[in-house]
Amino acid sequence: MSISSADGRSAIFNLIGAGQIFGEIALLDGLPRTADATANTNCEILVIDRREFLPFVRSQPALAMKFIELLCTRLRWTSDQVEQVILQNLPGRLASALLRLTEKTCAGA
Repeated sequence: MSISSADGRSAIFNLIGAGQIFGEIALLDGLPRTADATANTNCEILVIDRREFLPFVRSQPALAMKFIELLCTRLRWTSDQVEQVILQNLPGRLASALLRLTEKTCAGA
């Protein structure tokens, strides 16, 4: 998941693995997406239409709670990222990023 600036710079927000959800913000609020998704391997994706999803999720409180939990997890992750950018020096940010990548790699194995 990444964004690009008008001058061609880009920033990677997150790496999404097999079976993970993305695009939930635009699905839930109906506004334009907040980032771009770029696949680095062949993949299959499932697209859910908002007009069909919202009535379904309203009828399934447990599903609504799972989405709330997902959004809370992502908000905590984003808060951690902002904290690192503001409070850590470059070597500290690099070390944290490498640890996160290692954790993702080990969790996916």
